Amino acid sequence: MDPTRLTSLYVPTYPPHPNYLPPPPSWLLPPSQPLYTPSLIQYPWNPFYPIIPPSNVQSSSHSPTPQPTAKQRHRRRQTRRKHATKLTSDTQVLNRSWVNLSEPSQEDKSENLSQSSQEDNGEVQEFSLLSYNILAQNLMDMHEDLYTHCDLVYSKWEYRKYYLLEQLIDSSADILCLQEVERSAYDSFFCPNLKENNYNGAYKCRTGHNNDGVAIFFRMDKFELISYKLIEFNRRCPVLDRDNVAIILKLKLLNSTSSTTDDYLYVATSHLIFSPKAGDVKLAQLCTLFAELRELTIQDKDTHPVVICGDFNFLPNSCLYNFVRTGYLNYKYLCRTEVAGYKRRSSALIPHPLIPPEIGISSACKKMHISDTKFEINDHNSSDITTTIQEIDKAYVLSHPYTFHSVYPHSITEPSLVSTFHGLAFENVDYIFYSSPELETDDEGGYKASRRLKLVSRYSMPPRMDLKKFGPLPNKFHSSDHLQLISKFCYMR
Repeated sequence: MDPTRLTSLYVPTYPPHPNYLPPPPSWLLPPSQPLYTPSLIQYPWNPFYPIIPPSNVQSSSHSPTPQPTAKQRHRRRQTRRKHATKLTSDTQVLNRSWVNLSEPSQEDKSENLSQSSQEDNGEVQEFSLLSYNILAQNLMDMHEDLYTHCDLVYSKWEYRKYYLLEQLIDSSADILCLQEVERSAYDSFFCPNLKENNYNGAYKCRTGHNNDGVAIFFRMDKFELISYKLIEFNRRCPVLDRDNVAIILKLKLLNSTSSTTDDYLYVATSHLIFSPKAGDVKLAQLCTLFAELRELTIQDKDTHPVVICGDFNFLPNSCLYNFVRTGYLNYKYLCRTEVAGYKRRSSALIPHPLIPPEIGISSACKKMHISDTKFEINDHNSSDITTTIQEIDKAYVLSHPYTFHSVYPHSITEPSLVSTFHGLAFENVDYIFYSSPELETDDEGGYKASRRLKLVSRYSMPPRMDLKKFGPLPNKFHSSDHLQLISKFCYMR
C-alpha cells in the first residue's frame, strides 16, 4: 500500500512498535496534492492531451510521452559528429589533377622496344574510363542519418542531378561506369542527356524491390558494342542471397585502320554488398563475377584486355583486394569481417564450401554443370595422412585466371586513399582494375609482351587533409558521397 495515500487517522490493527509515534493531526499538516492526477495521464496522439499541465499539479518524474527513436532524435542535427561543424568551407573545388605515368615500371621494361615501334607506326589508341558511385536518391533518403551534414536544399535530386551530369560530361571519358543509378533517373535523365553527347549505355537494376542499379555508357564514335551480360548475384543460397548486380560489356575499338585484326575490350562494373560483416558474401559475389567473365572471355581465340571497376566495399590491401589482383586466396581460418579488411571483432569463420556445389561455380571461378560438381569420397590409409591434409587445404583455395593491376596505388605503409566521405566512412572502397597478363616466352626462349593495355595517366585523388577541409559528402559543391575515379589507357597492338 502506498503510504502517501494513507489518511492521517490511519491506525494499524496489529500491535504497534515500541518506538511507534502516532501521526500528527491533520490540522498541523500543510495542504498537499497527489503527485499526479490520473485523469492527466494522456498520450500525444490523444487530441485532449494538455500541452501545459495545470499549475495546481506538482511536477513528477513520470513521463507518459513515448521516447523518440534514434533516427528521430538525430534527425538533421548539425552537431552530431565531430566534423559536422565544417559545413561551410571556402574550398569549392578539390585539388585534383592529371598524373602522367611516363616512367615505365619494371614489368614494362621488357616491352619498351615493341611499344616504341608501335607508337611510331601510329598503332596506339588511347581511351579514358570513369568509375563513379553517384548516390541514388532513394538510398540517400533511406539512410538520411549518414547525411545530416547536408542541407536539405542540396540533398534534393533536382539539385544534385545537374551537378552529376556536369561532372560526367566535363570528364570527357570514353567509358562511364556508374553505380547506384535509379531506374527512373537512367530512363528519363541520364540516357537522353548523355545520348546528346554521343553516348550509348546499358543498365541493370538490382533484384528484389530495389530501384537502383549499375550502368555503363560508352562513346559510339569510339566503341562498338559486340555483346553484353547482365549478372544477378542472388542465387537463392545462404551466401548468395543479396540483390547486388553487375554488367559486363564486350566493346570493339573503332578507327583501327592500321591493324588487320580487331581490338576488343571487356569492361565490367559492379556494386558489392555494403555490410562490413558480410565479407563472405562479397567474396562469393566476386567469384560469381569472375565466373561469368571467364565464360565470356573463354569463347575468344585471342586474349583481350579486361577492366573491372566499381564500388567493391573492401579496403586496400585486404584479402579481397589481393584476391582480385593475384587471383589466389586461401580462406581457411578467415573471419567474415577480416576478409574485407575491417577491424571488427568476429568469431564467425567463412563457411566451407563458400559456394554450394549446386550453384555450379567451382573454386577456380569456373561455371560448371551440376553433374560435374559432385564430390567423390575416397578412403585414405594412415600412410596418406599428409596427402589428405594437403587436399583439405586445397579445398579452401579460390582462384581466377586473371592478373589485375590497380589504377591507383595502395601502400601498406602509407595512408590509403579516400574515395568516400560521409557520416560513418572516410576510406577507400572504389577501384579500377585492369588486366595485365604475365609475359610469355617465344620459340627462342625470349620474352614477348602479351599485355596490350597500358596505363597512361590517372586523375589524382585529393589529399586526406584537403578532403577533410572540404567537408563530408555530399555538399553544395559535390553531389555524391563518393569521388569519381578516372584513368587513361593505351591499347597496344
